[in-house]
Amino acid sequence: MRVLSWIRKLLGFGADDARRQEERDFPLYLTRLEDRQVLSADFSITPANVTQAEGNTGVTTYSFTITPPETTSGTNQTSVKYTVSADGSTPAAASDFQGGVFPTDTLTFDSPNQRLIQINVQGDATVEGHEGFKVVLSDAVGGGISSAEGTATGTITNDDTATLTIGNVSIIEGDAGTQLLNFTVTLNNAVQGGFTVTAATQDGTAQDGSAAGEDSDYVSNKQTLTFAGNAGETQTFSVTINGDAKVEANETFQVLLSDVVPLGTGVSAGDITLPGPATGTINNNDTAALSISNESIAEGNSGTQTLTFTVTLSNAARGVRRHRCHRRRHGPGRLARHGRQRLCGQDSNAHVRWQRGREPDIQRHDQRRHEGRAE
Repeated sequence: MRVLSWIRKLLGFGADDARRQEERDFPLYLTRLEDRQVLSADFSITPANVTQAEGNTGVTTYSFTITPPETTSGTNQTSVKYTVSADGSTPAAASDFQGGVFPTDTLTFDSPNQRLIQINVQGDATVEGHEGFKVVLSDAVGGGISSAEGTATGTITNDDTATLTIGNVSIIEGDAGTQLLNFTVTLNNAVQGGFTVTAATQDGTAQDGSAAGEDSDYVSNKQTLTFAGNAGETQTFSVTINGDAKVEANETFQVLLSDVVPLGTGVSAGDITLPGPATGTINNNDTAALSISNESIAEGNSGTQTLTFTVTLSNAARGVRRHRCHRRRHGPGRLARHGRQRLCGQDSNAHVRWQRGREPDIQRHDQRRHEGRAE
């Protein structure tokens, strides 16, 4: 600057002119400082979020990029620590990561080049909610941590399902009292936190006696089953079967499962599949027999007389029974051809009366007047 002033003096510029020239030069010097590029001095992690399906086996890798300060060099090394931890309303656990621990490490940089970190999530077959974790930068050396990009998050999307099964079962009815018919409900895969499901009976050919005029073959039941959520877990649903001595066909009813309610946070009921109805069969073990009495009569010398036979049903039977009464010889002539009697489905008897040369006269003597019912 002194040389410049001396030259100005030689050229005839005064001190005031030199001072004014220096003032004109100074703003140009300030403009050059403003144009200089400012280098970042902070660590950052990107992208802000990585979302992936968990997988059933092995590991799924979640990748993030850490960028060091631009001032980093071989003579100006920098370092930063990253730590993974649980995050969100359905937080991931240490067991969700490879090795069963939350990942953490410290990275050292000797250049401003970025580094890729990989967070390995352990696959499983457990039904659970979508889980969250976060990766936080800390303990920076040689630089700061970006307030906007110092933390990233990861979302582990559930891709697992579970299925309930229930088997068909049968039982011999029995002649009296009650028995339990047990249905086994099985869960194939684990469900985090467990769940409840409703089991209920429904009439088929077997009836629960809830409506007027129905038989009471079994006792209707509706029950909430609670599963802890373990793979292979079973629960039992029991139905009471009423015994009787009535002859009837094998009868069936159904058990239906409905209304799954997950107990674990974030678990979707739609990830638990319900089976179709199971069938309970009540096998008949009753029999009935018809018997007919032996009768005799004095023939007489003239006219006609009535010979009455009694036909008896031993046990109640659902539906109608028919029995054919065949003709028999009596004396020198024949009885009428044959008759058909009709018995109700209960302990009953009927009288069959024959007169010589006439059709049989069948008289029913039933314990009840309507068909197919017994006390």
